[in-house]
Amino acid sequence: MTTLESIPSDTKQVANDVASGVADAITTAVATASDAVSDAVESAKRQGRRARRKAHRATKAQNRRAQKQVKKTRSDAATLLSDFSEEAARRATDVAAAAQGRGSKKAKKHGKFYWTVLTVAILGAAAGGGKYLADKAADKSAAKSAPPVQPREPAAI
Repeated sequence: MTTLESIPSDTKQVANDVASGVADAITTAVATASDAVSDAVESAKRQGRRARRKAHRATKAQNRRAQKQVKKTRSDAATLLSDFSEEAARRATDVAAAAQGRGSKKAKKHGKFYWTVLTVAILGAAAGGGKYLADKAADKSAAKSAPPVQPREPAAI
């Protein structure tokens, strides 16, 4: 059996050097692996932040476009309603004027007040119907241009 005293000192020195070299190699490998993992984690965090910012900007731009479209649709609907109301008023006035006694026996049964009320009722119904249709069209357009639900990104490690 070999004892520690029986091993020559230069062999002991070589063994110590080898053990020290192995320990240094292990320490270096662990440090390198740790640095690589840390770098990978930091890179993943940066990419996650970058992707989150990019998605946020895209969502904001999409919302701006949707709001513009809604405003344009409402403006178009208001113009359409105005044109519709003017046309309805003109037609109702023509109907009332024709019915107020230009040869019609039925028209003579009702006075001017009746025909005025009837004209106002027709105009109100036409304007209300036009406004309802315009609002419905604007709501439908807003629903179509609403941004889709964004899928959630997996958490960065």
